[in-house]
Amino acid sequence: MRSSTTFITIAFIAMQALGIAATQVTILKKGERITWVEVPKGESREFNIRGKYFTVSVSDDGTPSISGSKYTVE
Repeated sequence: MRSSTTFITIAFIAMQALGIAATQVTILKKGERITWVEVPKGESREFNIRGKYFTVSVSDDGTPSISGSKYTVE
């Protein structure tokens, strides 16, 4: 069991190094951290944040953005 956990950890680290894994995006409101989500590079995903849906996108170079002006991302 331990060897499979080690393998998964190593595989995830390798995927991050290659840029395959999702990018962690922190969502902020007035500079305060609301939550974080994971979005693969070059993709967009919809998330329900406090009862409203927003689209979070990450460009191919890893730059995050969010629809709407109420929240910011980093």
